[in-house]
Amino acid sequence: MDSFEDSSSKKKCPVCEISITHLGKHLKTHKLPEDEIKTIMYRNRKRRISKKEQNKKVCPLSTCQGLEPHPRLDVHFRRFHKMKTSDELYKMYINKRKNSLWEEKTGNVNKVKNDVTNKKCELTKSIEYHISQKFESYLLTSKGGNNDTRISTKMAYELRKIFRDIKIEEETSILTNHYEKKLENWLFSKIRSNSAITYCKIIRKYCDFLLDNHTTVNVYPINQLKDTLRCWKMQLRKNHRKTSLLKKQLKDINELEELVKSTALKKYEKYLHVPNTAITCAVHISIRNYLIYSALADNGCRPELLSGLTMKEFSHAIVVKMKDGSILYEIYVADHKTAASGQLKLFLKNDLYGYYHVYAHRIREFVLRREDVCECEHFFITWSGKRITSSDVNAAVNSIWKKTKVKESDKASKLYKNEVAEILKTKSQYNQ
Repeated sequence: MDSFEDSSSKKKCPVCEISITHLGKHLKTHKLPEDEIKTIMYRNRKRRISKKEQNKKVCPLSTCQGLEPHPRLDVHFRRFHKMKTSDELYKMYINKRKNSLWEEKTGNVNKVKNDVTNKKCELTKSIEYHISQKFESYLLTSKGGNNDTRISTKMAYELRKIFRDIKIEEETSILTNHYEKKLENWLFSKIRSNSAITYCKIIRKYCDFLLDNHTTVNVYPINQLKDTLRCWKMQLRKNHRKTSLLKKQLKDINELEELVKSTALKKYEKYLHVPNTAITCAVHISIRNYLIYSALADNGCRPELLSGLTMKEFSHAIVVKMKDGSILYEIYVADHKTAASGQLKLFLKNDLYGYYHVYAHRIREFVLRREDVCECEHFFITWSGKRITSSDVNAAVNSIWKKTKVKESDKASKLYKNEVAEILKTKSQYNQ
């Protein structure tokens, strides 16, 4: 870099005289005022030369008296030195381009072929982009459905993805049998059935776009393609139902209890016995997710009940003895943000309450002792010391489902649906 130095070059600190790469961050360690740091950085700034100035070259001829750089040496040779393009001295310093690519050697024929293929690729990209732009503007109109800008942009992007994969050439090429077979192969083999249903809807919308914007296009092949897409959509839905039935379904609360007792989930309990010095952000998240999931599986409550739990409410837990001899801890939560009036109850088993106690007085305190962490009155907190939200509770449940590999994916609402909550409600009664 002759014209300017790289921005990552080392600079000398005026305080400790150490060469450092990031001088601005280093000056903050000396606890200097911001105005003084700005003054030092302004003094050590590096000016970037423009690209036009950078490409200028000095005339290499000794007869030339001027030492100023020129943006175009060829123009300087012709105007000032009165050279011709056929002169040997001109050819020595200026790479003259040949008039035809076929005048080059036979070894450069492949280069010409590559240039042709690159032009074709650029042409197809421009066609895809041009079609998607027209389709996006159509979706914003009344004929296209007056869609939102975000939705229309997303649908245009998905259409561009389809055309890029099947290598479309024209706007109406999708109506031919060749591209229809390529589209069928792409929908049924390369993507998931659930996503393929969405792509079928987008292509049907594109057929409506062709009917409204191309008066010369024959209506019969467009309607035939729409009927074909309808059949594909029904077949894809059947395939999606078959794959969803193969997944493990949540039918009884006993499945949740088996999951809580499984070895895959019990491995998170070992984090509750590690020393404070070994706790990291990932370990804290694993412990918190395990405690959240265990409470949801036992109570079937809404996620707002756990996100609104405070340390004061946890410390005022009431011990309840069951008739079978077991012990439950009853906690009243006020900030549950549900339609129910008053406080809601949260039940914790004896072992789970012990884990909650370890989290409250050991792990949680370690997180709050870190620098730049504010005090928080809520029980479950993030690594930065803030309270968790209901979205964080749902993310914790999905993380547990994924890590235990009981299901491929599931919604957190499975844990607090009405039928599950009713079973838990009857189980949480005091055997009355």
